[in-house]
Amino acid sequence: MEPVLHNGQTILVNKMAYKKPFSEVQMPDVNDIVIFRSPGDRRLVVKRCRMLPGDPIQISDTWLIVDGEKFFLTNRQKEQLFQNPVIPEGYIMVLGDNPFHSIDSRDYGFVPVSSLVGKVITPGSRIYH
Repeated sequence: MEPVLHNGQTILVNKMAYKKPFSEVQMPDVNDIVIFRSPGDRRLVVKRCRMLPGDPIQISDTWLIVDGEKFFLTNRQKEQLFQNPVIPEGYIMVLGDNPFHSIDSRDYGFVPVSSLVGKVITPGSRIYH
């Protein structure tokens, strides 16, 4: 997938996209570009939501397969994903649009939906759900 965003680019973020008044956290849609704090250093990270809770993880040799698209896996990443063959409830899998140069759920695991800061608004996207 061709990257939509580039380093240094200014982005708009809808911080209410996944927070509904008087209810629990709203689940993102597949292919939403989300912003969250990385589990390790708590820096803001922008990635694409590729899998939702209950989605099965498909691995073939050294590849993670998501909607027919292949993402390379190291042995460590493969072992980590084998431990959870399905995306757990309350979590999503995020992947970078440039998979060979991206640190994402293959490295730091699934992202809790509760940690999402918001949805990145890209040109041509709808601001409100």
